Amino acid sequence: MQTESFKRLNLHLSDFQAKVLAPAAPMNDVLVIDIDEPSMTRLRPKLGVWPYQRLVYAETTDFLRDAGAKAIIFDIVFSEERGGDAELARALAATPRRRIRCAQKW
Repeated sequence: MQTESFKRLNLHLSDFQAKVLAPAAPMNDVLVIDIDEPSMTRLRPKLGVWPYQRLVYAETTDFLRDAGAKAIIFDIVFSEERGGDAELARALAATPRRRIRCAQKW
């Protein structure tokens, strides 16, 4: 049985090992848009409450694609039908070299 101290030490050592051994990847052309609680609060008057309608993701996809994004990744679970699904499907279909990945709960 591992103690909490051992688990923490193991995690820190694993992180250190990854930083030392893994080559640094250039991230000059990467933009990450992270939506947190304060952002959702500020966006509420314009976008409504979370979870957002799929039209929000469709418009985001269109904007980023038209701005020249090479990849657009949503780290979110679209688990049920929602307003704007058709618009999101259209935006994704209009995006060249699209890849759609999903996870399934077993």
